Amino acid sequence: FDLRKPAVVFSNNPFEDADTDVLKTARAKGVPTVILPKSWDNLSKMNMRVRPDLLLLWGSTLVPDARRFHDMNEKNIRIVGVPQYDIYDEPGMVVSREEFFHTIGADPMRPLIVFGSEGKISPDDGDTAAILYGMLQALPVAGRPQLFLRPYYALEGEEKKFAALAGKDGVVIDTFFTPRLQFRDRWDWSREHARHYANLMAHMSVMVCSASTLTLDAVYRDKPVINIAFDGKRELPYGESVRRWYDSTHFKAILAYNGTSVVWNPAELQTATISALSDPSRQSSGRAALRAAYCPKIPGGSGKAIADAVLTFLPK
Repeated sequence: FDLRKPAVVFSNNPFEDADTDVLKTARAKGVPTVILPKSWDNLSKMNMRVRPDLLLLWGSTLVPDARRFHDMNEKNIRIVGVPQYDIYDEPGMVVSREEFFHTIGADPMRPLIVFGSEGKISPDDGDTAAILYGMLQALPVAGRPQLFLRPYYALEGEEKKFAALAGKDGVVIDTFFTPRLQFRDRWDWSREHARHYANLMAHMSVMVCSASTLTLDAVYRDKPVINIAFDGKRELPYGESVRRWYDSTHFKAILAYNGTSVVWNPAELQTATISALSDPSRQSSGRAALRAAYCPKIPGGSGKAIADAVLTFLPK
């Protein structure tokens, strides 16, 4: 700090020790701080150990959490949207359905249901995916939906959950990852990953996942979302079950908008899947409300809004 004499410190991971050390040093040196929590669910799950001069948030619905859990004054909060969605909206980022389906080995004439795994918090994803696959097999052959299985990216060997479905007709297992042991989460994200994911969200028909950020990714593209609230073929104790996440502060707030379907057993999953495929516009008003609350489009883009916020602390 004494050598570089920074005019402002910006952190987008304020809950980590390394960032906290820098932020506390900035406070001690009288250097202003700007914080952008890296995800929508952070504020009610973790504690910031430094109150910033300016807190940047994805959407307005997060402001009460900032006030309640972090004692932030509203005048020190600014809404900037979701930075990673900027790249999804870039011209030319999304290719044709035919081109994308060719790259993943799927049939562009058939619907695509994405099943997103959540790693440690949903250990029975493999069984739940198998249940969903069995339901799809019972549908008429013509136009039968395909199942795109997306292992949790940040855990090694997550694709093994879906080994029983590998090679099945109409099943695609996502392998578009570049793991690196040097990273704590083993995930080396790139622009090509962003392109792949942007096209997946644009061209899928339905998102099936547990209480995950995948929910907002799908909502941003106005796609039907089915949230899984049961543990595959067994019922785990509440403290280990995916059920517990639907009682969390952050996800109960999502459900209040009625933009997704929560299913508590396989029968409800079947009903919700058929409904989402036959009437994708159902719950569209709830999804619109979720977009406005959590991931609004910012004029000029989220990246520019973040940059403008940081630049307010620099000399004219």
